[in-house]
Amino acid sequence: MFSTVKHTFLLAGITALLAACGSTPTTSAIENTLTAQGATTTTLTRVKMTTAETAGSFGAWASGSFGAWASGSFGAWASGSFGAWASTFADGTPNPLQNNVAEWNQIRLAGAQTLAPNLGAGVTVAVIDTGIDTAHPAFAGTLTPAGTWWDFISADSDPREMGTVNDRGYGHGTGVAGIILQIAPNARILPIRALAPSGEGDSTTIGKAITHAADQGAKVINVSVVTDKDSDVSKAIEYASLKGAYVIMAAGNQGLDPILFPARKAFQTNFTGYLGLSVGGIELDNKKSAYSNYGADLEVLAPASGIVTTYPGGDIRAVTGTSFATPVVSGVLALALAEAYSAGNVNQLAEKLKLAEQNVGLNNPELLLAMGKKTLGFGLLDAETFLNSLK
Repeated sequence: MFSTVKHTFLLAGITALLAACGSTPTTSAIENTLTAQGATTTTLTRVKMTTAETAGSFGAWASGSFGAWASGSFGAWASGSFGAWASTFADGTPNPLQNNVAEWNQIRLAGAQTLAPNLGAGVTVAVIDTGIDTAHPAFAGTLTPAGTWWDFISADSDPREMGTVNDRGYGHGTGVAGIILQIAPNARILPIRALAPSGEGDSTTIGKAITHAADQGAKVINVSVVTDKDSDVSKAIEYASLKGAYVIMAAGNQGLDPILFPARKAFQTNFTGYLGLSVGGIELDNKKSAYSNYGADLEVLAPASGIVTTYPGGDIRAVTGTSFATPVVSGVLALALAEAYSAGNVNQLAEKLKLAEQNVGLNNPELLLAMGKKTLGFGLLDAETFLNSLK
Protein backbone atom coordinates (compact mmCIF):
# COMPACT_ATOMS: atom_id res chain seq x y z
CA MET A 1 0.00 0.00 0.00
CA PHE A 2 1.21 3.46 -0.81
CA SER A 3 2.78 5.11 2.21
CA THR A 4 1.17 8.26 3.54
CA VAL A 5 4.60 9.56 4.52
CA LYS A 6 5.98 12.12 2.10
CA HIS A 7 9.56 11.18 1.32
CA THR A 8 11.76 13.98 0.02
CA PHE A 9 15.36 13.86 -1.10
CA LEU A 10 17.79 16.63 -1.86
CA LEU A 11 17.86 18.17 -5.30
CA ALA A 12 20.94 20.37 -5.57
CA GLY A 13 19.21 23.32 -7.21
CA ILE A 14 20.52 26.83 -7.05
CA THR A 15 17.57 28.13 -5.06
CA ALA A 16 17.56 24.93 -3.05
CA LEU A 17 21.07 25.74 -1.88
CA LEU A 18 20.33 29.43 -1.42
CA ALA A 19 17.29 28.69 0.69
CA ALA A 20 19.08 26.13 2.78
CA CYS A 21 21.99 28.48 3.41
CA GLY A 22 19.84 31.53 4.04
CA SER A 23 21.62 33.52 1.35
CA THR A 24 20.16 35.67 -1.38
CA PRO A 25 20.08 34.92 -5.12
CA THR A 26 23.08 35.92 -7.15
CA THR A 27 22.35 38.95 -9.30
CA SER A 28 24.10 40.70 -12.14
CA ALA A 29 23.44 44.07 -13.70
CA ILE A 30 23.61 44.62 -17.44
CA GLU A 31 22.57 47.96 -18.84
CA ASN A 32 19.49 48.36 -21.02
CA THR A 33 17.76 45.13 -20.06
CA LEU A 34 15.27 43.92 -17.45
CA THR A 35 15.20 41.45 -14.60
CA ALA A 36 12.53 38.92 -13.83
CA GLN A 37 10.68 39.29 -10.56
CA GLY A 38 11.68 42.91 -10.28
CA ALA A 39 9.73 46.11 -10.12
CA THR A 40 9.81 49.51 -11.75
CA THR A 41 13.03 51.49 -11.47
CA THR A 42 14.41 54.40 -13.39
CA THR A 43 17.39 52.38 -14.62
CA LEU A 44 17.01 49.42 -16.94
CA THR A 45 18.90 46.42 -15.57
CA ARG A 46 19.03 42.72 -16.23
CA VAL A 47 18.94 40.73 -13.02
CA LYS A 48 19.52 37.03 -12.71
CA MET A 49 16.39 35.27 -11.44
CA THR A 50 15.92 31.80 -10.05
CA THR A 51 13.11 29.45 -9.16
CA ALA A 52 11.76 29.65 -5.63
CA GLU A 53 11.93 26.14 -4.24
CA THR A 54 13.92 24.95 -1.25
CA ALA A 55 16.14 22.06 -0.17
CA GLY A 56 14.57 18.70 -0.88
CA SER A 57 12.26 20.44 -3.28
CA PHE A 58 11.80 17.47 -5.60
CA GLY A 59 11.25 14.33 -3.59
CA ALA A 60 11.06 10.73 -4.75
CA TRP A 61 9.01 7.89 -3.41
CA ALA A 62 11.12 5.65 -1.21
CA SER A 63 12.26 2.33 -2.70
CA GLY A 64 10.29 3.03 -5.84
CA SER A 65 6.98 2.65 -4.02
CA PHE A 66 5.29 4.73 -6.68
CA GLY A 67 6.53 5.09 -10.21
CA ALA A 68 5.11 6.79 -13.26
CA TRP A 69 1.67 8.32 -13.41
CA ALA A 70 -0.84 5.51 -13.87
CA SER A 71 -2.79 5.46 -17.12
CA GLY A 72 -6.19 7.01 -16.65
CA SER A 73 -5.51 8.01 -13.05
CA PHE A 74 -5.90 11.71 -13.66
CA GLY A 75 -9.64 11.30 -14.23
CA ALA A 76 -10.11 10.91 -10.50
CA TRP A 77 -8.07 14.00 -9.74
CA ALA A 78 -9.88 16.07 -12.36
CA SER A 79 -13.28 15.32 -10.87
CA GLY A 80 -12.58 17.92 -8.21
CA SER A 81 -14.22 15.62 -5.69
CA PHE A 82 -12.50 14.73 -2.45
CA GLY A 83 -14.35 11.40 -2.58
CA ALA A 84 -11.91 10.42 -5.31
CA TRP A 85 -8.87 11.11 -3.15
CA ALA A 86 -8.82 7.65 -1.60
CA SER A 87 -5.64 5.69 -0.91
CA THR A 88 -5.98 3.87 -4.23
CA PHE A 89 -7.57 4.50 -7.60
CA ALA A 90 -10.42 2.28 -8.83
CA ASP A 91 -7.97 -0.09 -10.51
CA GLY A 92 -6.06 -0.55 -7.25
CA THR A 93 -3.19 1.73 -8.23
CA PRO A 94 -1.84 3.68 -5.23
CA ASN A 95 -3.13 7.24 -5.28
CA PRO A 96 -0.36 9.67 -4.30
CA LEU A 97 -2.78 12.58 -4.31
CA GLN A 98 -4.34 11.50 -1.04
CA ASN A 99 -1.10 12.71 0.55
CA ASN A 100 -2.25 16.29 -0.09
CA VAL A 101 -5.64 16.02 1.60
CA ALA A 102 -4.40 17.46 4.91
CA GLU A 103 -3.05 20.55 3.15
CA TRP A 104 -6.19 21.00 1.07
CA ASN A 105 -8.32 20.64 4.20
CA GLN A 106 -6.11 23.28 5.84
CA ILE A 107 -7.16 25.83 3.19
CA ARG A 108 -10.75 24.49 3.12
CA LEU A 109 -10.50 23.53 -0.52
CA ALA A 110 -13.37 21.03 -0.54
CA GLY A 111 -15.84 23.74 0.45
CA ALA A 112 -14.37 26.12 -2.12
CA GLN A 113 -14.71 23.58 -4.92
CA THR A 114 -18.33 22.99 -3.90
CA LEU A 115 -18.96 26.74 -4.13
CA ALA A 116 -17.18 26.87 -7.49
CA PRO A 117 -18.69 23.97 -9.47
CA ASN A 118 -17.11 25.15 -12.72
CA LEU A 119 -13.74 24.26 -11.15
CA GLY A 120 -11.93 26.96 -13.11
CA ALA A 121 -13.49 26.22 -16.50
CA GLY A 122 -12.76 28.92 -19.07
CA VAL A 123 -9.93 30.49 -17.04
CA THR A 124 -6.42 30.54 -18.50
CA VAL A 125 -3.59 30.33 -15.96
CA ALA A 126 -0.14 31.09 -17.36
CA VAL A 127 2.81 29.21 -15.89
CA ILE A 128 5.97 31.24 -16.51
CA ASP A 129 8.69 28.83 -15.57
CA THR A 130 11.07 26.14 -16.83
CA GLY A 131 8.37 24.90 -19.20
CA ILE A 132 6.19 21.87 -18.54
CA ASP A 133 6.05 18.27 -19.68
CA THR A 134 3.33 18.86 -22.27
CA ALA A 135 3.04 15.09 -22.86
CA HIS A 136 2.39 14.25 -19.19
CA PRO A 137 -0.91 12.31 -18.98
CA ALA A 138 -2.02 14.58 -16.14
CA PHE A 139 -2.14 17.48 -18.62
CA ALA A 140 -4.21 15.74 -21.27
CA GLY A 141 -6.99 18.12 -22.28
CA THR A 142 -5.88 20.79 -19.81
CA LEU A 143 -3.56 22.98 -21.93
CA THR A 144 -4.41 26.02 -24.02
CA PRO A 145 -4.14 25.67 -27.83
CA ALA A 146 -0.56 25.08 -28.95
CA GLY A 147 -0.64 28.32 -30.92
CA THR A 148 -0.64 30.26 -27.64
CA TRP A 149 2.48 28.59 -26.22
CA TRP A 150 5.97 30.04 -26.39
CA ASP A 151 9.51 29.19 -25.38
CA PHE A 152 11.49 32.37 -24.76
CA ILE A 153 14.70 30.40 -24.17
CA SER A 154 14.74 28.56 -27.49
CA ALA A 155 12.62 31.16 -29.33
CA ASP A 156 10.08 28.64 -30.58
CA SER A 157 6.57 27.44 -29.79
CA ASP A 158 7.57 24.29 -27.89
CA PRO A 159 7.76 25.12 -24.17
CA ARG A 160 8.56 21.60 -22.99
CA GLU A 161 10.84 21.05 -20.01
CA MET A 162 14.40 20.61 -21.26
CA GLY A 163 17.42 19.02 -19.64
CA THR A 164 17.66 16.06 -17.29
CA VAL A 165 17.09 15.19 -13.65
CA ASN A 166 20.63 16.41 -13.02
CA ASP A 167 19.67 19.96 -13.94
CA ARG A 168 18.82 22.13 -10.99
CA GLY A 169 15.48 23.46 -12.20
CA TYR A 170 14.27 20.42 -14.09
CA GLY A 171 10.63 19.68 -13.30
CA HIS A 172 9.90 22.98 -11.59
CA GLY A 173 7.32 24.25 -14.08
CA THR A 174 5.68 20.84 -14.42
CA GLY A 175 5.24 20.71 -10.65
CA VAL A 176 3.74 24.20 -10.52
CA ALA A 177 1.21 23.37 -13.24
CA GLY A 178 0.14 20.18 -11.51
CA ILE A 179 -0.67 22.01 -8.30
CA ILE A 180 -2.83 24.56 -10.12
CA LEU A 181 -4.86 21.74 -11.65
CA GLN A 182 -5.41 20.05 -8.30
CA ILE A 183 -7.03 23.25 -7.07
CA ALA A 184 -8.90 24.19 -10.28
CA PRO A 185 -9.11 21.00 -12.38
CA ASN A 186 -11.00 22.59 -15.28
CA ALA A 187 -8.71 25.60 -15.71
CA ARG A 188 -6.48 25.76 -18.76
CA ILE A 189 -2.70 25.97 -18.38
CA LEU A 190 -0.77 28.27 -20.73
CA PRO A 191 2.82 26.95 -20.68
CA ILE A 192 5.54 29.56 -21.20
CA ARG A 193 9.19 28.62 -20.88
CA ALA A 194 11.28 31.51 -19.58
CA LEU A 195 13.87 29.75 -17.41
CA ALA A 196 16.72 27.43 -18.36
CA PRO A 197 16.94 23.87 -16.96
CA SER A 198 19.21 25.34 -14.27
CA GLY A 199 16.19 27.24 -12.95
CA GLU A 200 17.85 30.52 -13.89
CA GLY A 201 16.74 33.33 -16.15
CA ASP A 202 16.74 37.09 -16.42
CA SER A 203 14.24 39.87 -16.17
CA THR A 204 14.18 40.67 -19.86
CA THR A 205 12.92 37.19 -20.60
CA ILE A 206 10.51 37.07 -17.66
CA GLY A 207 9.08 40.46 -18.63
CA LYS A 208 8.47 39.29 -22.20
CA ALA A 209 6.84 36.13 -20.88
CA ILE A 210 4.45 38.07 -18.64
CA THR A 211 3.50 40.35 -21.52
CA HIS A 212 2.90 37.34 -23.78
CA ALA A 213 0.71 35.69 -21.15
CA ALA A 214 -1.43 38.80 -20.85
CA ASP A 215 -1.73 39.12 -24.63
CA GLN A 216 -2.88 35.50 -24.84
CA GLY A 217 -5.74 36.21 -22.44
CA ALA A 218 -4.35 34.74 -19.22
CA LYS A 219 -6.42 35.86 -16.25
CA VAL A 220 -3.95 34.47 -13.71
CA ILE A 221 -0.18 34.55 -14.20
CA ASN A 222 1.92 32.38 -11.89
CA VAL A 223 5.46 33.71 -11.33
CA SER A 224 7.36 31.35 -9.01
CA VAL A 225 10.63 33.16 -9.66
CA VAL A 226 12.61 35.50 -7.41
CA THR A 227 15.51 37.92 -7.24
CA ASP A 228 16.84 40.33 -4.62
CA LYS A 229 16.82 43.28 -7.07
CA ASP A 230 13.98 45.50 -8.21
CA SER A 231 13.77 46.11 -11.96
CA ASP A 232 11.63 47.12 -14.89
CA VAL A 233 10.03 43.68 -15.05
CA SER A 234 7.32 45.33 -12.98
CA LYS A 235 6.37 47.26 -16.11
CA ALA A 236 5.33 43.95 -17.60
CA ILE A 237 3.39 43.14 -14.46
CA GLU A 238 1.70 46.53 -14.66
CA TYR A 239 0.83 45.83 -18.31
CA ALA A 240 -0.70 42.49 -17.37
CA SER A 241 -2.65 44.04 -14.51
CA LEU A 242 -4.10 46.72 -16.77
CA LYS A 243 -5.35 43.90 -18.99
CA GLY A 244 -7.11 42.40 -15.97
CA ALA A 245 -4.66 39.61 -15.13
CA TYR A 246 -3.85 38.65 -11.56
CA VAL A 247 -0.10 38.11 -11.06
CA ILE A 248 0.78 35.73 -8.22
CA MET A 249 4.39 35.74 -6.99
CA ALA A 250 6.58 33.71 -4.63
CA ALA A 251 8.08 35.27 -1.51
CA GLY A 252 11.38 33.33 -1.69
CA ASN A 253 13.04 30.73 0.52
CA GLN A 254 15.79 32.30 2.58
CA GLY A 255 13.69 32.40 5.76
CA LEU A 256 14.38 36.11 5.98
CA ASP A 257 12.62 39.47 6.22
CA PRO A 258 11.87 41.01 3.71
CA ILE A 259 10.41 38.93 0.89
CA LEU A 260 12.11 39.03 -2.52
CA PHE A 261 11.15 40.74 -5.77
CA PRO A 262 8.91 40.97 -7.64
CA ALA A 263 6.61 39.71 -4.88
CA ARG A 264 7.68 42.60 -2.66
CA LYS A 265 5.85 45.00 -4.99
CA ALA A 266 2.50 43.23 -4.70
CA PHE A 267 1.66 45.11 -1.49
CA GLN A 268 1.81 48.52 -3.17
CA THR A 269 -1.40 50.55 -3.21
CA ASN A 270 -1.86 50.99 -6.94
CA PHE A 271 -3.73 49.00 -9.56
CA THR A 272 -0.85 46.55 -9.98
CA GLY A 273 -0.85 45.97 -6.24
CA TYR A 274 -4.59 45.31 -6.21
CA LEU A 275 -4.20 42.56 -8.79
CA GLY A 276 -0.95 41.13 -7.45
CA LEU A 277 -0.35 38.81 -4.52
CA SER A 278 2.81 37.75 -2.69
CA VAL A 279 2.76 34.21 -1.31
CA GLY A 280 4.73 32.56 1.49
CA GLY A 281 4.70 29.04 2.89
CA ILE A 282 2.94 27.61 5.95
CA GLU A 283 3.03 24.23 7.71
CA LEU A 284 0.11 22.07 8.86
CA ASP A 285 0.47 23.42 12.42
CA ASN A 286 -0.12 26.93 11.00
CA LYS A 287 3.46 27.97 11.66
CA LYS A 288 5.28 29.80 8.91
CA SER A 289 7.53 27.44 6.97
CA ALA A 290 11.06 27.93 8.27
CA TYR A 291 12.40 28.52 4.76
CA SER A 292 9.70 31.01 3.73
CA ASN A 293 10.58 34.68 3.60
CA TYR A 294 8.28 37.01 5.49
CA GLY A 295 7.83 40.67 6.31
CA ALA A 296 5.59 43.67 5.93
CA ASP A 297 5.09 43.03 2.19
CA LEU A 298 3.91 39.42 2.55
CA GLU A 299 0.19 38.96 1.88
CA VAL A 300 -0.79 35.28 1.77
CA LEU A 301 0.41 32.03 3.34
CA ALA A 302 -0.35 28.71 1.64
CA PRO A 303 0.79 25.07 2.02
CA ALA A 304 4.23 24.61 0.51
CA SER A 305 5.92 21.55 2.01
CA GLY A 306 5.83 18.04 0.59
CA ILE A 307 3.05 18.74 -1.91
CA VAL A 308 2.60 15.82 -4.30
CA THR A 309 2.43 16.96 -7.91
CA THR A 310 3.41 16.19 -11.49
CA TYR A 311 6.99 15.68 -12.65
CA PRO A 312 8.43 15.18 -16.16
CA GLY A 313 8.30 11.76 -17.74
CA GLY A 314 4.76 11.05 -16.61
CA ASP A 315 6.04 10.90 -13.04
CA ILE A 316 5.17 12.51 -9.70
CA ARG A 317 7.20 14.08 -6.89
CA ALA A 318 6.71 15.70 -3.51
CA VAL A 319 7.81 19.34 -3.77
CA THR A 320 8.64 22.01 -1.22
CA GLY A 321 9.10 25.78 -1.36
CA THR A 322 7.25 29.03 -1.88
CA SER A 323 7.39 28.25 -5.59
CA PHE A 324 4.74 25.66 -4.85
CA ALA A 325 2.66 27.72 -2.41
CA THR A 326 2.18 30.25 -5.21
CA PRO A 327 0.20 27.96 -7.58
CA VAL A 328 -2.12 27.04 -4.71
CA VAL A 329 -3.23 30.68 -4.63
CA SER A 330 -3.28 30.87 -8.44
CA GLY A 331 -5.62 27.89 -8.53
CA VAL A 332 -8.00 29.38 -5.97
CA LEU A 333 -8.23 32.60 -7.98
CA ALA A 334 -9.02 30.50 -11.07
CA LEU A 335 -11.88 28.87 -9.15
CA ALA A 336 -13.32 32.30 -8.38
CA LEU A 337 -12.84 33.72 -11.87
CA ALA A 338 -14.83 30.86 -13.39
CA GLU A 339 -17.92 31.71 -11.36
CA ALA A 340 -20.46 34.52 -11.57
CA TYR A 341 -19.83 37.30 -9.09
CA SER A 342 -21.11 40.82 -8.62
CA ALA A 343 -19.82 43.71 -10.70
CA GLY A 344 -18.52 45.24 -7.49
CA ASN A 345 -15.99 42.44 -7.23
CA VAL A 346 -14.42 43.04 -10.63
CA ASN A 347 -10.66 43.53 -10.16
CA GLN A 348 -11.17 43.05 -6.42
CA LEU A 349 -10.56 39.31 -6.09
CA ALA A 350 -7.05 39.63 -4.69
CA GLU A 351 -8.26 42.07 -2.05
CA LYS A 352 -11.21 39.82 -1.21
CA LEU A 353 -8.90 36.82 -0.90
CA LYS A 354 -6.72 38.66 1.59
CA LEU A 355 -9.68 39.73 3.72
CA ALA A 356 -10.89 36.12 3.88
CA GLU A 357 -7.65 34.73 5.28
CA GLN A 358 -7.27 33.08 8.68
CA ASN A 359 -5.12 34.97 11.19
CA VAL A 360 -2.18 32.80 12.30
CA GLY A 361 -0.43 35.38 14.46
CA LEU A 362 -1.01 33.39 17.64
CA ASN A 363 0.71 30.39 16.05
CA ASN A 364 3.73 32.56 15.24
CA PRO A 365 4.12 34.95 18.19
CA GLU A 366 7.80 35.56 17.48
CA LEU A 367 6.87 36.85 14.00
CA LEU A 368 3.64 38.64 14.79
CA LEU A 369 5.16 42.09 14.57
CA ALA A 370 8.44 43.56 13.36
CA MET A 371 9.04 47.28 13.79
CA GLY A 372 5.32 47.60 14.54
CA LYS A 373 4.27 46.01 11.23
CA LYS A 374 2.66 42.67 10.46
CA THR A 375 5.10 40.16 9.02
CA LEU A 376 2.78 37.31 8.01
CA GLY A 377 0.42 39.23 5.81
CA PHE A 378 -3.27 38.59 6.27
CA GLY A 379 -2.65 34.98 7.26
CA LEU A 380 -3.53 31.53 5.95
CA LEU A 381 -5.43 31.18 2.69
CA ASP A 382 -9.07 30.28 3.36
CA ALA A 383 -10.48 29.26 -0.01
CA GLU A 384 -14.01 28.53 1.19
CA THR A 385 -14.47 31.84 3.01
CA PHE A 386 -13.07 33.64 -0.03
CA LEU A 387 -15.54 31.98 -2.42
CA ASN A 388 -18.40 32.70 -0.01
CA SER A 389 -17.43 36.37 0.10
CA LEU A 390 -18.07 36.72 -3.66
CA LYS A 391 -21.74 35.71 -3.55
